Amino acid sequence: MFKFKTNFWIVFSFIVFASLACSIPGLSAQPDTADIATSVAATMSAQPTPTPMTEPSAQPENLPTATTAVTPTTIPAANRHPDELHVAFISPQQDVYSWSQSQGTIKILDYHDASGLKISEDGSLIAVIRSSSNQQSSLWVVGFDGSLPRELVSWSDLTGFKTAPDSLGTEPNNLQWIPATHLVTFSTREVFDGPGMVLNDDLIVVDAEAGEWNIRLKPGTAGLVNFSPDGKWMAISTAEDISILDMDGNPAASGVLTFPPVITYSEYRLYPTPQWSADSSRLAVVIPAEDPLAEPRQPASIWMMNVAGGEPVLQSQVIPQFIGPVLISPDLSKMFYVKEVGAIQENRREIRTALINGQNDRFVFSGSIPITWDWNPNSEVFSFQTDNASPITVSQMNGSVGDLADTKNLQWFQWVDAQTYLFVRNLNGNEELLIGKWGGGSFSIATLPKSDMFRTQVDFTR
Repeated sequence: MFKFKTNFWIVFSFIVFASLACSIPGLSAQPDTADIATSVAATMSAQPTPTPMTEPSAQPENLPTATTAVTPTTIPAANRHPDELHVAFISPQQDVYSWSQSQGTIKILDYHDASGLKISEDGSLIAVIRSSSNQQSSLWVVGFDGSLPRELVSWSDLTGFKTAPDSLGTEPNNLQWIPATHLVTFSTREVFDGPGMVLNDDLIVVDAEAGEWNIRLKPGTAGLVNFSPDGKWMAISTAEDISILDMDGNPAASGVLTFPPVITYSEYRLYPTPQWSADSSRLAVVIPAEDPLAEPRQPASIWMMNVAGGEPVLQSQVIPQFIGPVLISPDLSKMFYVKEVGAIQENRREIRTALINGQNDRFVFSGSIPITWDWNPNSEVFSFQTDNASPITVSQMNGSVGDLADTKNLQWFQWVDAQTYLFVRNLNGNEELLIGKWGGGSFSIATLPKSDMFRTQVDFTR
């Protein structure tokens, strides 16, 4: 049923942008790629062609034995979301905190080794990846109020998932909760004594309440997994195709979208990220050009896939800077993107908007390299900065509609709902996490000492 693949993986925004463009690791919002594209274009002729790391020659003979079959316990619709906004975050000192209006800010884990987290849809549980100084990882869960911290998957378990003979073991990657459940999922990534990035294209499902887990998709049969909002489907993205499976791994009626691997001018392969519609009936995905630095520049393609059936449908093509960003609205009807203009050495950019079918393409901004954030959940306006020292501009299809207060010197920004947003900014040598209201003010959730090694990570549900 599955085509066996073992591919290298990196979500380009997570690694390259985290190291070069001041984004916050592990979050979906991302700064743009223009500085990277410019640097690559200026130096590629002087650099040797990167050589991909050697793929594992064989799969392990014995995968870890699951503790038991994992059966999801569905959370009733009335309880799927908390009554108020719940925020979880990792400080630069790698401690875990939670915040809500009624609870306030509390530290719930102070082991100083948290490296990733995701909060459950109902806000009651927080899954945490812990990574020790000797590169040993484990998966934990803790209550939103700090109750019952416990290990779900140990380093010993994770070592059993490795496929590369020379790796030390594996660590969780692409941590997610299956909607409407307390099942947390991850794929495994090889850990090396030195540089190296290999994703095993598997899927592990863990019952966060019972502590039981199983291997839902074996190595080579998955990729980057993205669950539909109703929790019934998963989009599987690899460097060469995108498919839709049900939760048992059976293909949906939709066809498979195939494409040539994207040249990233690095040793890593790019897995595109599909975006689901709110009703879980379809998804849209942007596929960059095979060679995003080819002359003349080649277009990225925007595709739609329908769960009910039919082949993927090409919606439109645009020519963004390098491999993006091209950001699609939550209702999958619109997009905005950053485009190179003028001579390469001028580093000039435009932000343009269009319907997803390519119609009504319009100019919004022209200048130096902007920082793009995300669409408002209302699918009418989107957000960007002209530069990091400027506040966030909120724009729509025909131009700016205003700025957001207190949003200069950002590290991260995301809309919570049509009026509310969360953001992290640099302030007087600290990192500050705030919540703001469009048209109103903002208030601080936490002020945290900066670190040279780690930046604040945030997740939330409401």
